[in-house]
Amino acid sequence: MKNIFIITYAVLTFCSLTCLATFINEKEAPCEPFFTHHEGNVISGTYDNKVIFEVICDTDEEIRSEYNTSDILQSAPMTQLRTIAFNDKDVHKLKVNLYLSQEAGVMRSKRASGGEAILGRVGDPLIHGIAGIYDIRRDFLLEWSGGEWEWCDKSMERDENGNLKASFNITVSNYYFNLIFRPNYYRSVLSYKNYKPWLRRPNLKSVNGWCSWKAYGDKIKMENIEETASFIKKHFYPYGMDLMQIDNGFQRMAPSIEGSVSLAESWMRPSSNFPEGPASVAKKISSYGLRPGIWISPGIDKYAPGNSSRELRCVLPNGRKAYSYWIKTILDMSDYTITNCFVPTFQAFKDAGFEYVKIDGLRHVFYEGLLLAYGYNEATRRLRNFCLATRLALGDDFYILACWGIMPEVSDSFDACRVASDCGDTWLDHHRQLYYFAEMFPCNRILFVNDPDHMLLRTDEEWGRSKVSTVSLGGGSYMFSDKPEDLNDERIYILQRGLPSLETYPAESGHMRLDHITNYVSEKSDASEEESMRLIGGNTDSGVDSPFSTLWAVHFAKEYDSWCVVTRNALWSLGESVVGLEKLGLDSSKTYLAYDFWEKKFLGEIKDGLPMKELKYGSCQVVSLREKLDRPQLLASTRHVSMDAVSVKEIEWKDKALNLKLDCVEGTKEIYSFHVPVVLDLGKVECEGGEAKASDIGSDGLLEVEVSAQKKDVDLRLKFN
Repeated sequence: MKNIFIITYAVLTFCSLTCLATFINEKEAPCEPFFTHHEGNVISGTYDNKVIFEVICDTDEEIRSEYNTSDILQSAPMTQLRTIAFNDKDVHKLKVNLYLSQEAGVMRSKRASGGEAILGRVGDPLIHGIAGIYDIRRDFLLEWSGGEWEWCDKSMERDENGNLKASFNITVSNYYFNLIFRPNYYRSVLSYKNYKPWLRRPNLKSVNGWCSWKAYGDKIKMENIEETASFIKKHFYPYGMDLMQIDNGFQRMAPSIEGSVSLAESWMRPSSNFPEGPASVAKKISSYGLRPGIWISPGIDKYAPGNSSRELRCVLPNGRKAYSYWIKTILDMSDYTITNCFVPTFQAFKDAGFEYVKIDGLRHVFYEGLLLAYGYNEATRRLRNFCLATRLALGDDFYILACWGIMPEVSDSFDACRVASDCGDTWLDHHRQLYYFAEMFPCNRILFVNDPDHMLLRTDEEWGRSKVSTVSLGGGSYMFSDKPEDLNDERIYILQRGLPSLETYPAESGHMRLDHITNYVSEKSDASEEESMRLIGGNTDSGVDSPFSTLWAVHFAKEYDSWCVVTRNALWSLGESVVGLEKLGLDSSKTYLAYDFWEKKFLGEIKDGLPMKELKYGSCQVVSLREKLDRPQLLASTRHVSMDAVSVKEIEWKDKALNLKLDCVEGTKEIYSFHVPVVLDLGKVECEGGEAKASDIGSDGLLEVEVSAQKKDVDLRLKFN
């Protein structure tokens, strides 16, 4: 046992320092300013021995950037402000090229406020008006100010190595062009000290599945698993759901360390409902072609190690043993305890056939145990050693969810983190779930994938549309927790529209807001809005039409198209409003075509602002906005709330024909809506792999095509005269 401990501890220590770096194979980015190089009318900026930008003047005028007393260089946290200057007072047109790693994107350094939309991105769009780029792999934020500027393209370019490039043009005069550089942005400026993207990035693939907790609690049986697996396989698997996670109730009794029975053996003991043990659960789920997931807790209920002389419990300075209201016994997370208790436990679950684990109670272990017993630095070291050991025991392909509450300490070892409390049947549960998902959005796919807790579709159908829309478009962990009999056809349809959840990144950052109540609880699922608002504490942004957390704008960049999907989510009752396009990250000088997803309605041309309807609390409106073209173009589809980043794989306009390659759910019908200029008529519709029926073109240019998919791959061709 001693040799096992020494070897494992050595591996832990070595891997925590070096081995995990092979997952990304990059070194830590330094905390230092960028340095400039001048060559005639070009100035370039170098950081970590790599060029990150170049500024090119439209004339032969010498361009310069120097350190002087006017520049600002703050060292903690590191922030650099440099002014680009010329030898004359003339107006100059500059082109700025930004060179980034394989993971980067537009980002502003503040949260949405004053009726602005929370900004997200799918792909590499260059969002109008966002004067900032964040490099995820190297953790720096580069912003600029001064002069009128615009992006050169709609999306970033990738070179042969996958690295990204973005360019913009800016007109400057009177020396007013500032570059603001913040290295170690998430680590230092935002204080997520354990964020180390050069070591490991989370598994960015979207998670779509079912959790047993709110459906069956700890009374789950094998017949429940079989019935639900069959239900998922029929209704949701074809749409992208592939995970079933059993949440408590599978074990014989609460986990314990008792005599000669180890913690791993305690978890693996068969129960009356599962006499063949946890492995039978994984085997049954796998037999349906689904990935098996499991819930465990690092706490124990019974501690009676017998003759063992080593104390494994977390002991407070006053000599008492640490405990919380939820975990009776908190272990000390020492290297010995991790090696001899937790590493074998996680290996046992992996050997049993599971591929996903939800580790619950980490908040209690850390804040009510380790932190009180050992102080912050030692407590953090112990928790992180536990996380690293878990990753090493399970392997990099195993998906790990930390639960519950925002815990940056898990960011370089776990894949996801639950950022909200338990979700229940009440409106307040729904409100809190979506509010905290918005609150923690800057962490999503940067530190880890955000998990707002499982969705319940058995409540008000409008609430279901709000959850599905926000979580799927926001790129969160997409889990539901209803029994099959809880979901009627409409609720099944709603859940399908969000599958799969998107791989969405934040396009804004900043610290979380602290001006709201955190623990609003009600047992009444039918509580009135007035009662709910009293418990919530009211809207803290009551002076704007779309308070924080209610308005989202997710921008998409595909090879074939770029568009924006706006969600207005009534966490408070919202009146009619016209949302300015600039608040959505759109260019107000352009004309857009709007389509309402849930109402399946073309809203016409949008020029100055987007009209949004009145919403009762709990309901939502989801609208796509595409820049109007002078040819036929896709508006939306009924397949996915993104309208449509899921089923549409290619779009080509050639020889007066619009050609679409679709990835369909075989045996289903979806409507694809198009806008056609008045100068064109529909000539012929061809559909390979299915059947297509087209409507007449309306006076507003709307053309609807119903596609009945007979195969997964469908080619749709619309010929125009």
